[in-house]
Amino acid sequence: MTAVEQADGQVGLPVRITVIVFWVLVLTGVLVSTVLLNNAERHLLERYDTNADRAAFAVSQWLGSHPDAQLGELAPLLEDEIGRLSLAGLEVSRGEESLGIGERGATLTLAVRQIPRAERPMLELRVFQPPAQKAIGEQRKRLLLGMAFSLLVFGLGLVWILRRVLSAPFQAMVDTARAISAGSGEVRFDTARRDEFGYLAGFMNRMLDQMRLHQKELSDALDQVRRSQAELFAEKERAEVTLDAIADAVVRTDVAGRVEFLNPVAQEILGVSVEQVVGRDLDDVMRVVNEHTGDPQPSAVKQCMRDGAPLRRAEETLLVCADGREVHISMVAAPIRNASGAAVGAAMVFRDVGRARELARQLTYQASHDGLTGLLNRQSFERALRQAVDEARNGQQHHALCYLDLDQFKLVNDTCGHVAGDELLRQIAQLIREHLRESDIIARLGGDEFGLLLRGCALSDAERVADKVCRAIRAFRFVWKDHSFLNGASIGLVPIVEDSGTVAELLSLADVACYAAKDSGRNKVHVYTPDDAQLGERRGEMRRVPAIRKAIDEDRFVLHAQPIAALDPDRAGHSPHVEVLVRMLDEEGATVPPMAFIPAAERYDLMPEIDRWVIRSTFSMIEGGRPDGLVCAINVSGASICDDDFLDFVLTELERSGVDPEGICFEITETAAVANLSRARRAITVLRGVGCCFSLDDFGSGLSSFAYLRDLPVNYLKIDGSFVADIVSDPIHRAMVRSINEVGHIMGLRTIAEFAENDAVIAALREIGVDYAQGYGIARPCPLNQLLVELRSSGKERALQGM
Repeated sequence: MTAVEQADGQVGLPVRITVIVFWVLVLTGVLVSTVLLNNAERHLLERYDTNADRAAFAVSQWLGSHPDAQLGELAPLLEDEIGRLSLAGLEVSRGEESLGIGERGATLTLAVRQIPRAERPMLELRVFQPPAQKAIGEQRKRLLLGMAFSLLVFGLGLVWILRRVLSAPFQAMVDTARAISAGSGEVRFDTARRDEFGYLAGFMNRMLDQMRLHQKELSDALDQVRRSQAELFAEKERAEVTLDAIADAVVRTDVAGRVEFLNPVAQEILGVSVEQVVGRDLDDVMRVVNEHTGDPQPSAVKQCMRDGAPLRRAEETLLVCADGREVHISMVAAPIRNASGAAVGAAMVFRDVGRARELARQLTYQASHDGLTGLLNRQSFERALRQAVDEARNGQQHHALCYLDLDQFKLVNDTCGHVAGDELLRQIAQLIREHLRESDIIARLGGDEFGLLLRGCALSDAERVADKVCRAIRAFRFVWKDHSFLNGASIGLVPIVEDSGTVAELLSLADVACYAAKDSGRNKVHVYTPDDAQLGERRGEMRRVPAIRKAIDEDRFVLHAQPIAALDPDRAGHSPHVEVLVRMLDEEGATVPPMAFIPAAERYDLMPEIDRWVIRSTFSMIEGGRPDGLVCAINVSGASICDDDFLDFVLTELERSGVDPEGICFEITETAAVANLSRARRAITVLRGVGCCFSLDDFGSGLSSFAYLRDLPVNYLKIDGSFVADIVSDPIHRAMVRSINEVGHIMGLRTIAEFAENDAVIAALREIGVDYAQGYGIARPCPLNQLLVELRSSGKERALQGM
C-alpha cells in the first residue's frame, strides 16, 4: 500500500501531530494542575491557620482596647471578621463568659487559640472554618475548569495554527500526490509558500520532472523492448513455422553435440519424437555410414564445430534409422555462433535424396526411352547412331541401319481406337526385340516407325536379319476384342561404312529406302545402294521440296479440268461433270507435270496447303455463277483428311463463297480412306450432310477394298485405271472391272472408269455397264477458267454430257 493509499484509509499525519500535541498539553496540564492543586491545598491549610491567628489577633486587639467590655458587645465585630476571613463560625470563652457567632459544628474545621492575659482570665478562641477537603475540592474544581478552558482555547488555537501551518499544505501535497498517483501527469506541488513546504514542493516538482523524464525514457525503452520482444517472437514463430514447413529435415545441437531441436521432417525420417531424443548425443540418434562400404562417417556437427566452417556431404551418405530403415541423404552442417563468435552449437539440414535419385533415374530413362514401348527414343537412337558412324569412319566396325514402318497401323488405330494402336506398337516392339541380338539397338522413332541399329553386322547379314523381322511381323496376327488384323512392315536398310554421311543423311536414306519398299508392294526390305534408281527418284523428290514450298508461298499454281462423260446419258443423266486438276508453274512460268511435284508434296506434308489452295480457288471461280448442273470433283489428300481443321476450313469456305454444296464432289483415294478410316468416315458424313458428294478414287488398288467399302458412305466408285487401260485384251482385268461395277451398283453407287483412252475401251466399259468414263478418249484436260467460259455458252454443253 502506498503512502497516499494509507492516508486514504487512516488518520492523516497532521491530525496525528495535533492529537499528540494535544495529549502532550493534556499531560502537561495534568502535571501543572497537580502541582497547583498541591500548592493550593498547602496554601489553603496555611490560610486556615492564618485565619485562626488573625481572628485571635483581632479579638485580642479589640478586647485589649475595651478591657471592660462584655463579650456580647463583641458580636458585631466578630460577624464582620467572620465575613472578612471567610470563617464559618467563631466561639470566644472568657472565664464563665462565652460568645458564639456563625455556624459551628463537628463537620467544620476547628482551630483553637488561647490568648493569655496578665491578671485576667485566659481568653480562648475557637475558630470554625469550612471543611478543608470541601474547600480543596472547590479549589480543585475551579482550577481544573480553568485548566480545561485554557487547554480548550489553546488546543483550538493550536489546531487552527497546525491546520494552517501544517495540515493545509500537507493536505494539499497529499491531494497533489493522490492526483499524480491517479495518473494526472500535469499536476505539480504548490511552490508559492516560502517555508519548508514550498522548498519541499519545489524539490518534489523537480523530482517529478526527473521521474517523468526517466519514466518516458523507461517507457520508450520498454516499448522498444516490447517491440524487440514482439519482433523476436514473430521471428521465432516464423523460423519455427518455416522449419516445420520446409521439406528438409533440420536438427539443432548444443556445443557438445546433444540434440536440442528436431523439426517434423527430421522426426519422420528418423522415426523418433522430440521427447525421445532431446538431450541425447546426435551420433546415438542418427547413424550415418558410407553407402558403398558401410563404414561409419565422422559426426558432421562435431566436425563443423571443430573446423569452424560449414560441412557438406552430398553423395555416398546413407542414414541407418533406429528401426533399421536405410535412407539416402545429403546433408549440410554449420556451427551456430554467439555475439562474440564462439560456437554454441550446430545446425544440420539433411534431406531424403532417395526419391530424388529415383526421380532422376526415371527422368533420365524417360528422356532416353519411349514411354509407350520402353524402347530408346529418337534422340538416344541418334546418339548411338552417331557413335556407330564414328566407329565406321575410324575403320573399327561396320554396322547397318534399318528404318521400319508398319503397313497397317493406321487401319488398326482408326478401326479400334488409339488404345488398340498403342497395344499393337507394344507387341510389335517386343516381337522385333526377340529377333535381334543383345548388342543390337532398337528405338521407336515416332508414330509407327522404328529404327534398328545392327552393330558389327555386314550388309548381307543385316539383310537376312531385316528379312527375318519382316516375315515375323507379317506372320503376326493382332487380335483386339472381336477384331483380328494381319500386319506388315516395310524396311529400308542402309549400310554404315567408312564413307557414310552424317546421322541425318543416313536416316534420310533409310527413310527413302523404306518408302521405296512400300512403293514396291509393302512387306519388303529395300537395301540402299548408291546407284539405286528408285532411291535416286526419292532423293530427287527431296530436292524438289524447296521449289514446291516456294511455289506455295508465291501462289504459282493454276487449275485445269478434265470432263467426265456419261456412257449412257439416259440412265446417268446429262449434267456436266469435271475433275479439277492442279498444275504448278516454275519460276519461268512453265507448267510442271503433276507427277513431278505431287508425290514429293504428299511425302513431305505439303499437300494440305495445296489442297486448301485448290478448294479456295475453285470456289472463287464458280462463286460468280455455276453453269447449270455443273459438278466439280476436287481431289483431297490423305493428309488433309487427317487434319482436324480441314472440315472447318471447307465449311467456312462454302459459307464465304456461297457456292452450292451440291455442285461440289470431293475425291479421296481408296488408300487414303482405308488408312484413315474413322477420319474419312467423319469427313464424308459431315460434308454429305451439307449437300456435298464423295467419290472413292483408285478403287481396286487395295486388296481389302470391298471389306471397307460399306464403312464409307460415298456416292461414286472410281475404278482404278490400271484395270481399265487393258480391259480389251486382258480378261482378268475385264472381270475385275465388271466385279467392281456390279458391287458398286448393288450398294447403290455409281461407277466411273479412269484411263478411257480410246473408243474400244469406251465401248467395253459401256458394254459392262459402267456409268461414267474419264480419259483422253473422252477429253483432254484444259484450264478450268476456259472450260467454265465454254460451259456457260450453250454450244459447248452438248459436248460434255455428264452426271
